[in-house]
Amino acid sequence: IGRRYAGMLRENGIETALDLCHQPQGWVRQRMGMVGLRTVLELKGRPCIGLETQPPDKKTTTVSRSFPAPLTRLEDLREAVASFAARAAEKLRQGNLITAGVTVFIHTSRFRTHDAQHHDAVTVALPCPTNHTTAITRAALAGVERMFRPGCRYKKAGVLLLDLVRTEGAQPDLFWSGGSEKDPDRCLMNVVDSLNRKLGRGAVFYGSAGIRPGWHQDGRQDWRMRQAHRSPRFTTNWNELPQVRG
Repeated sequence: IGRRYAGMLRENGIETALDLCHQPQGWVRQRMGMVGLRTVLELKGRPCIGLETQPPDKKTTTVSRSFPAPLTRLEDLREAVASFAARAAEKLRQGNLITAGVTVFIHTSRFRTHDAQHHDAVTVALPCPTNHTTAITRAALAGVERMFRPGCRYKKAGVLLLDLVRTEGAQPDLFWSGGSEKDPDRCLMNVVDSLNRKLGRGAVFYGSAGIRPGWHQDGRQDWRMRQAHRSPRFTTNWNELPQVRG
């Protein structure tokens, strides 16, 4: 019960959960809405909120970002999309899922009306369902190269993975071996994921996500978020724990 409802209940002489249970349902619904009524029914032993022990698998997953500054070069856009594809593939492996298709989209800023506008998306079907970073990245980059228009200033891009199914429930073809524990691609991805868990995200990455001169002095690329005003991550990053000095 929040502070507002707690004050209202107290004004009506309701101090305990038992007192609330004894109130007429019509009065509870009028004063506290359906959420309050469900709370009362739950207190009386009538389940109103189902317990979801196993959430359903995702059907799609998306990784997208708006860029701090518009991108005009195909090389920069390729790096950004390759990074998004790698992150999306990593999310699939965490959920033991595979995808049958990759959609990549790129947008210019609709607020910059004096710029050339271009909003497009391309879907690339994969020959075999997979969660391998190489295959997903290759499909995403093929889509970017088909859509890119010189002279446009792209403000946003993203990768959407479609038709997700569990690895063990996929319909394989004659040449697919992704379900095998000894599959070389699967072994490679397991090693990459384990290193990134141990050393930190991004410790091991594909070169298509960008290794070249011209990065900023802080080691960041033009298309990455600056996050200069982000709040400290006290609960998730050892390096940002508050220090008490005597």
